[in-house]
Amino acid sequence: MTDARHQSQSAQNNPEPDVRFTPSQVRLTPGNIYANAQQAGSDWVSLLRGVKVMAARSDDADLIGLKADDSRAGHIASGPLRPLGDLPVLQGAPQDFLLPHPQDDGAIEVAVSRPKTGKQGWTDSRLLLVPFTSIEASRYSVYLPWAKDGDKDRVRRALEEIDAQDQAHELRVPAVRNRPRVSGQE
Repeated sequence: MTDARHQSQSAQNNPEPDVRFTPSQVRLTPGNIYANAQQAGSDWVSLLRGVKVMAARSDDADLIGLKADDSRAGHIASGPLRPLGDLPVLQGAPQDFLLPHPQDDGAIEVAVSRPKTGKQGWTDSRLLLVPFTSIEASRYSVYLPWAKDGDKDRVRRALEEIDAQDQAHELRVPAVRNRPRVSGQE
């Protein structure tokens, strides 16, 4: 038996995922699932199933600008943003958060920790990721926060800091937009 055949048979007999590391990507062989870090050292990761980018469907409230018009930026959604600090967080190695999904519908499930509303602490749950191309008329996340080192509190603090910076920026921008216009200064 050749070495390649032996490796192939041992891979079929071994239920553990075959994990291969590249600089920013981890391949999980069962289901041909990849975990792709945004950049080296980043706290953000996307998951792919083969060539399909997977996404977490969110809510469909306040979808202002759902239908594009013919204006210059009509294709850009303009609804209110959701706080990053409320996003579920993946933690640990990809083979740890990838869960079995009982249906053959192209979706995958991952274990996440969700921040408790208004309290300190976390709730563990499952998150369904579907092919990005199947999402319509809904908010979604293609990249998810990832606590590679298991420190989800550190990741949450970083997300809340981004939220605070965005909120401070939003408070400054309307003051500039609403100032009286002087002819020639537009």
